[in-house]
Amino acid sequence: TTLSSFMKINSSGNVGIGTNLPSVQLDIEDSSNVIVDMNTTTANANTTIRFQESGSVKATVGYDGTNDGLILTTGGFTAGNGIFIDDSQRVGIGTANLTGGNTILDLKKTGTNQGTNIRFKNDYNENFYIGIAGGDTTGNGIIYNANDSDIVIYTGTGGSERMRITAGGNVTINGDT
Repeated sequence: TTLSSFMKINSSGNVGIGTNLPSVQLDIEDSSNVIVDMNTTTANANTTIRFQESGSVKATVGYDGTNDGLILTTGGFTAGNGIFIDDSQRVGIGTANLTGGNTILDLKKTGTNQGTNIRFKNDYNENFYIGIAGGDTTGNGIIYNANDSDIVIYTGTGGSERMRITAGGNVTINGDT
């Protein structure tokens, strides 16, 4: 077997691995469906694929050997940025230092007076937020409905209503206002 049967660089500068007809800058094909296989023999090493434009890194996908997980980022490879997924399938956004136990999602927003919240939005452009108020050293939580409708808390198997905050600010707990 010759090298040309494994790798081909055509007159346009396209590189083909596993193909003699590369159609893009890097065209990797394999009959066993392994597209890219990168590994290292160094302990705690990072293995990354970077996407660049005009010499500037725009996105990175990689294995974080120090924190033992997958990182997806815009920009360069940094454990505290982007989305981190550890080997227990816990997800961190803005952090690779995930809470143990039953926590499956950790969120962190850095910077001065930065709140952190999750927005739920549906096809009707209705918005609901849960998070931490920014700039508040006490870490006050926020629950915010941006569409002037009630916020209702349900518990139990049957989903019994336990608390309601009306759009007008009235609070009802177990049916008592």
